[in-house]
Amino acid sequence: QKAVAGTAWSTLSTVGRQLLSIASVATVARLLGPGAYGVMAMAGILLLFVTTMRDLGTGTAIVQRRSVTPRLLSSLFWVNSGMGLLLAAFVVGISSFMSSFFHTPALAPILCWLSLSFWLTSCGIVHNSLLVRDMQYKKLATTELGSAILSYLVALTLAYAGLGVWSLVFANITNALATTVLYWVFSSWRPTFVFDRREVRSVMGFSLNLSGFILVNYFSRNADNIIVGRVRGQAELGSYQMAYNLMLTPLSNISSVIAQITFPAFSRIQDDNQRFRSAYVRQSMMVAL
Repeated sequence: QKAVAGTAWSTLSTVGRQLLSIASVATVARLLGPGAYGVMAMAGILLLFVTTMRDLGTGTAIVQRRSVTPRLLSSLFWVNSGMGLLLAAFVVGISSFMSSFFHTPALAPILCWLSLSFWLTSCGIVHNSLLVRDMQYKKLATTELGSAILSYLVALTLAYAGLGVWSLVFANITNALATTVLYWVFSSWRPTFVFDRREVRSVMGFSLNLSGFILVNYFSRNADNIIVGRVRGQAELGSYQMAYNLMLTPLSNISSVIAQITFPAFSRIQDDNQRFRSAYVRQSMMVAL
């Protein structure tokens, strides 16, 4: 019943964010042109790769586990915060190489600024996972939609002010900051200065295998973007990326909603094979429809 009720909230959030995406194409994209989106797509290739390593699957492990302890949550919070800082430093360090690789000098400073979003989002991973685990779909939808609206307003305002691609950069950082702040507001849990290696190791078997799959999937999904950006340049990559994102709309806005809703529900019944089997078949039928 919680999963079914949550579908309405997740659908509302998804529809709202899709409408904002259409509005962004109709306004911000027309102001900036494909070149700005091409530079962001180049940055996104690296950022998406780093994102696959951001929490090492620990957020998903929190949702999947039968029970979680305060010591585990605090330990994973500090792991994720530390990983966020390390990955931000990695992005800054490799920014010059990426700029040379894509023959785009403007890419280096953009990557340096976007690296801030890694630490910001890392500080909200545990809080997000707890909201998902508890099926707090209304709070999740409010966070996602509120952050999307705020980042769109920032992008539109700065685009009209003539900041070009930097309007997208600051919109990205705004989205990361707003999302993390709202997760903290909606979640009652707060970290303590506790770090238990044994608790962290207890989730690594699950989380590292998941990270390995995500890493392989990243290269299968992004090899084309790397080639287009390297060979054809930022303008054509911007057009290609826009078309590719439109093609992915059904996958990202329908299947992902169902997956987000059913994963915590499946985790609750993971020991009941008969109930799990029935729920899995119904979910597969829904996705196919």
